[in-house]
Amino acid sequence: MAGLARLDHAAGRLREAFEWIDQCYQALDKGRFYLAEDTVAFKKAVRHTRIEFARQAGEKPREQPVEMRFKIDPIDYPRNKPCPCGSGKKYKLCCMRKNEETG
Repeated sequence: MAGLARLDHAAGRLREAFEWIDQCYQALDKGRFYLAEDTVAFKKAVRHTRIEFARQAGEKPREQPVEMRFKIDPIDYPRNKPCPCGSGKKYKLCCMRKNEETG
C-alpha cells in the first residue's frame, strides 16, 4: 500500500495517495511486514508520510487510539513500579493480575 501511495503521489494524484497511505497506517498494528528490514523505521516513515500526504491533499486524517500490546513476566517486573500500560497505577494494582491469569 505504501508503494502504491508513492506511485499516486508521484503522478500528482494526491487524494488517492493519501487514501493508500491512510490504509497502510490503519493496518500498521496488525499488518505483516514482508519486505521491510526495519519495521520500526517503516512504521515511523508511514506515520510521517501520512501526515505530509494529508496536508498536501487538504485532508484532515482521522486519528485512532494506538493499540498497545505488551506482556510482562511478573517475576521480572517490580510490583511497586508504575504499570507500563500508562494507567498511572502501580503494576500490582493494575495489570499484574491480568498477566498472571493469562501467563
